[in-house]
Amino acid sequence: MIPRPASLALTAALLTGCGGAAAPLPDPQEPAPPPSKGQPLRPSQIVICPDGSSYDTTRNSCVATRPISPDASKGSRTSSPRAAPSAGASVRCTFTNGWVSLVPVDAYPADDTFLMQALIGLTEEPDFWGAESEYAALEPYAARRCSDSPQRFNLPAGEYFLVVGEAGTFNRRGTYDRNGFRRRIRLSDGSPQEVTVRRTDLTLTWSCISCPFVSFFDPTSNRWLKSFVVLAYRDSASRRGTDRVRVERVPVRNGRIKLRVAEAEPEISQLDQLVLEVQGQRLLPTRGDARSALASADGAGVELRPGTQIDVEYQVPGVGDGFVDVQVVAHGHYDPL
Repeated sequence: MIPRPASLALTAALLTGCGGAAAPLPDPQEPAPPPSKGQPLRPSQIVICPDGSSYDTTRNSCVATRPISPDASKGSRTSSPRAAPSAGASVRCTFTNGWVSLVPVDAYPADDTFLMQALIGLTEEPDFWGAESEYAALEPYAARRCSDSPQRFNLPAGEYFLVVGEAGTFNRRGTYDRNGFRRRIRLSDGSPQEVTVRRTDLTLTWSCISCPFVSFFDPTSNRWLKSFVVLAYRDSASRRGTDRVRVERVPVRNGRIKLRVAEAEPEISQLDQLVLEVQGQRLLPTRGDARSALASADGAGVELRPGTQIDVEYQVPGVGDGFVDVQVVAHGHYDPL
């Protein structure tokens, strides 16, 4: 609780001393519920929005306006040298919302949990996924739409993983089960391959978790660290709730921690609270403190639409430059589009 301003406290004391019980004056810093429809907002109801968002007076909430921007530390991206294309493949998908990619075996990640999501993201949100260190090298193999019309690939001869995913299965079935296909194939000169993938072939599960991505900023390298997700599986207002995520070795510089929240998926995220817990301290965003839209789960939060991000900074009293372990506390949900 922020201390009551001295002028208001003095006025209250004078009114009480003049006889009779005076009604306590409202604290303009204290959160208040939104007004009834058509009623004007009082100063105590106005929240402070984080960087990258603006205030919506009709909802007493904030809306993200800053587009996701590429990592400045990457500079211009260059692809690693590759052999000249000489082998071909055609892939058809007989179901809707299909995506396909051919990934060289030696580039295939050991942990492919988010692989299909990243390959699709490299096409739809390249500024975000191209800055993720785990997936930046896969930019040449960004997924393509896969439909009944053949998707043709012209690649160097060699060993590849043909990976296919069906988007939107969670919205239909409430699960990501059986939404993918993977096959190792060899492309040879002069021997083009033709592959047809049907829904019955989708026996693999891509754990594509659609939700906001959070990443901390490292001032030393001037880049965003590896992203992680919050509000996983909270894909409707009825699943709204609080997540706690522990992150180790978060950079601290000049007593501050900076993070970003990016919406890189086809969904609208409603983030109501985002606070940090560090060494027994509960940290609120420096911009607005208790009046920040992200300070508490009070219904006045931040809406992030696809392709937008916000930046949030926190002050860490008594902690010098270096690294700390952090507990991220997020409350809200998202609505798939």
